[in-house]
Amino acid sequence: MPYALTIIQQVVRGPLSPLSFPENALKLPRWYQLLTSLPTTCTKQIHVQFAQTHPEISIDSSQIRLVDSSQLPSFLAFQHQVQPVDNVSGEVLLTGVLHHYSLATEAVKEWYHWQDEQGQGHLELYAAYALDTLSFEEMRYVYFQQLLQEQVASVEHLMVETVHDTQSAKKAEKYVQDHQQVLISLSDQVLIHLAEESHQLYTISEQYSLVDVYKLIFRSLEALMVMLEQQFAQYLDASAPLPYRHRVVQTFQLNERLEALQAVLDGSPMNQDLLTVLEGLFTEIQQLAQKPTTYEQLRYYQRLVQELEAFTQQKTVTDESLLSVLLHMNFNSPAMRQWLVKHLQNQLDTQENRQQPLSLLYYYEKWYHQQPVPQGLAYDPMGPALQQHILSWIKEEIRYREKRADVPFPATESSVSQDKVKTNLSVAQIALLLRLCSEVGIFPEQNLSNLCRRFSSILHSLKEEDISAESLRGKYYEHDRRSVQVLKEKVIAMLNYLNQLPK
Repeated sequence: MPYALTIIQQVVRGPLSPLSFPENALKLPRWYQLLTSLPTTCTKQIHVQFAQTHPEISIDSSQIRLVDSSQLPSFLAFQHQVQPVDNVSGEVLLTGVLHHYSLATEAVKEWYHWQDEQGQGHLELYAAYALDTLSFEEMRYVYFQQLLQEQVASVEHLMVETVHDTQSAKKAEKYVQDHQQVLISLSDQVLIHLAEESHQLYTISEQYSLVDVYKLIFRSLEALMVMLEQQFAQYLDASAPLPYRHRVVQTFQLNERLEALQAVLDGSPMNQDLLTVLEGLFTEIQQLAQKPTTYEQLRYYQRLVQELEAFTQQKTVTDESLLSVLLHMNFNSPAMRQWLVKHLQNQLDTQENRQQPLSLLYYYEKWYHQQPVPQGLAYDPMGPALQQHILSWIKEEIRYREKRADVPFPATESSVSQDKVKTNLSVAQIALLLRLCSEVGIFPEQNLSNLCRRFSSILHSLKEEDISAESLRGKYYEHDRRSVQVLKEKVIAMLNYLNQLPK
């Protein structure tokens, strides 16, 4: 199957790089033969603001820039006057501007003039310029503009034709994904040249520098990725990052919907801590354009927003019904998992005797089991499913409380065994350390009760008299600012030590 990106790849990192473009490029076969048609002129937009138009014409300021000849404003179909300027005819103004810039009337493609609210006169025209009148920077910009336009059209034609002629869906998928990965790689390489201009990728300066040419290249790569989305959506690698412009568009569209959602939720009687978790999600979506995001993540965001919109349309909204939506969507963010456990723990702590918490746990075990959760849907595909996470916690809590109801805990010993390992961490800091180890997979699939019991039996805190399994369990899902800061310092110290080890 033919590879379609050879020339574009050479433009990004090969012999056709803008860095290698010579001043006499259009006289060298290696360069001009790449173009389907060799241009002889280019188009410039000239915008003039008049200091006065009567009795004489004088120009206050002006701006000239190269424009794409194939994309002139559609409303300029004919020469016309938009609005009279102090009763001076447009032809008189145009003649004055042409004289000022030494342009012939035949060079003008389109023009129009107007008067703004402050009474200032303006004229804008699009004129043809011979290539030999351009500076080297302008010539280089025009050349790559033409080359990239032709290549984008050529790549699309070749890929569409190749995929449509392919009988095997697997071969078509591989062909599309191979080109997708190359485009992503090339875009990353171009962004290296645009590191200081990352916030202005679609703004071209009037200097037409190398950076401006690389912006052209980046926009062409983005256009090809958008083409892949439109032509071959079923074959794309959903784990690949979205094109930047696509992220910008989607951010704008989703933000409008999020504002409406936020207004409804803020006025509802929902649990405020749960709404805070959702606000974190909304902030993440609102910053979509500022960070790499995959097709898979975008689809999840879009579907979750759609489900939340449907939820807010219900006659009555409750914590339980919102929780059903989040379970159905497997919104398994760390903040959501933490809130869910803490929420249940708070409900258990309000019960008056040992039997009531067990009854509540049995109820929730049944309720969570009955919630329909589709397969293959997750906020974090690598994390535990929200439903399974909370069910595991409930089952563990049931076992713990059942055992506690049957066998009373022994009294705490006042003396500490000499065999215990001493640590200068507090109970809260040890509990947070155990939680961190579990979250990152150091203690995979550990029973929390068993984990706390074993560590309480081998550790002795120099800062507190006793470490019990109950105290570790109680602090496991709660953390204070001091504990977070202490563990950060310890982790940094460990990293520094590892970096000093011989490699």
